[in-house]
Amino acid sequence: MRFALWGAMLCAALAATAPVHVRGSARGVAEGRPVEVTVDREGDRELVRACSSGVCDGTWFDGTTRWRFGINEILVPDERPTGDYALLAQARAAAVSVDGPLAPPAGPALSVASAATVPLSGDPVPVVPCRLAGHSARCLLDSGTTPSLITLQQAEALGLEARGALDIVGFATVTTGIVTSGPLVLGAATFDRVSFAVVPRSQAVAFDVVIGADLLRRLEVVLDHSGRTARVAAPGTVVPAHPIPLRFRAGVPVTGIELGGRAAEALVDTGDSAILSEGYGAYREGPQWPVVGRTTAAGIGGSDDVLDVALPSAAIGPVPLGPTRMLVRRTQREAHVGVGLWTHCALAVDEANATMGC
Repeated sequence: MRFALWGAMLCAALAATAPVHVRGSARGVAEGRPVEVTVDREGDRELVRACSSGVCDGTWFDGTTRWRFGINEILVPDERPTGDYALLAQARAAAVSVDGPLAPPAGPALSVASAATVPLSGDPVPVVPCRLAGHSARCLLDSGTTPSLITLQQAEALGLEARGALDIVGFATVTTGIVTSGPLVLGAATFDRVSFAVVPRSQAVAFDVVIGADLLRRLEVVLDHSGRTARVAAPGTVVPAHPIPLRFRAGVPVTGIELGGRAAEALVDTGDSAILSEGYGAYREGPQWPVVGRTTAAGIGGSDDVLDVALPSAAIGPVPLGPTRMLVRRTQREAHVGVGLWTHCALAVDEANATMGC
């Protein structure tokens, strides 16, 4: 009886000190739009969700790591702390106890069969066949974009009506709506339902859907330019001999590079056809490597004036490239590692394990 009594008292004490799930919310206006911020806390864990006109994003802190998520609620590690702005403080102050445990966003349901290859189109960036809501489509695999996108023409063909409003800063800086559809079948992978930002059709690359960094976070993609195939698989399928580490900034992968002896950080952008590229502002600050050509390049965000420069040496993470050509774009804001790297090797991108292989 004594042991039973002490056991019951211990269980009661543990129950009394268990973290309590609390929730608070606050409403206001941010950047001219009505916003509702909801905060869920349980011990050291915190889920922050900000919604405007039915479009939500937010952050998840699991006690050690902060993650961010967008319209598809797929978690990406985020080094930036959540801003303690007024609405967030009000939501925390209004928190009251709620039933049920606190859980992070799960994202769309995904099934991945054994790795399967799909043909690459003849475009300078990776465009592959896919299916959305039972209809054939052309999907661009673009690790430099988030969230994933759908053209207005494709959304209308599927009878999808946009909701809410979202600013796409990197895509010609447009304000657009969100649609949700499914299933999305991409090689061996099937997402049950996916949300997309709606964008105008590109004049440079013929695609219907852009599979952005948010969805690629759940997959591993191997791009074989010489074989003209892309392989879609579960993360961790390929273990590169010389892995290039990835970090994440604002939901997209970045990595360290070396340009002619100068260290830099670059966005890993499979939607960029160059091997390496940077903005004219950085090039103007120097060193100004020799210009070997001038042209105009078109991308999914529009046309741009381009300088073709010769680097004496370059490296991407631990992988040396030797003398390399780089594009300098007048409207680009940061350095890119582009899919042009696939002319050197099969390019494997595994965002889930924060690695890239060449």
